[in-house]
Amino acid sequence: MRKAFQQLFLVALAFLLTLSPAWGQRPDLISPLQCDVNGDGAMETVAVRPFVQDGVELGQLVLLDSSGKVLWAGSSHSGSPSYPTEPDIFLGEYDLGDLEVVGDFAGNGKLMLLGTYQKSDVSPTRFRLFEWDGKSFRHLRSGNLVPAPQRPATFVWADAPGSEVWIESFRGFDTDGLFHALLSDVQAGEETEILLAPDDEEFVLRLPTAP
Repeated sequence: MRKAFQQLFLVALAFLLTLSPAWGQRPDLISPLQCDVNGDGAMETVAVRPFVQDGVELGQLVLLDSSGKVLWAGSSHSGSPSYPTEPDIFLGEYDLGDLEVVGDFAGNGKLMLLGTYQKSDVSPTRFRLFEWDGKSFRHLRSGNLVPAPQRPATFVWADAPGSEVWIESFRGFDTDGLFHALLSDVQAGEETEILLAPDDEEFVLRLPTAP
């Protein structure tokens, strides 16, 4: 009887742990996005996979096939775990960051991936851009996406931590080749949903009606 009670208790405890956010484990994959890396119609998943280094939870960029097999994996060791500088390492005590959107942004058949670094309510979001070269996600650039000088409807990559207008986040990339994005304006004190079109392979973005 006592043994049966202990078994029942353990089963109930395991069930409660799976329900409780305080006790539940982190998911195996963070920010998963679906993509077709080789154009065969089968969907792969690009995501961040948590791992621990020196007591700090970091995130490794990975690509998996439909069965969950790892096709490619980025760095799994950082030179500075609390604030990783490697572009394909996410999370960290201060870095965080997400994957936001993946697709053929330039319309040239090349798959690209956009992720973020740590976000703040009072400073521009810093993005990281990757391109799939057939073997790996290669980091192209990092920076803020802010209005170009004299061209407020065009957004360019820059190191502009003091900018008062910036692209806050990307919500998706549709079949018309347009980004759904959120624009932040400190002076106006507002965030606005906008559509953006990729302008060239350098990933300059513009409002669709801009010349």
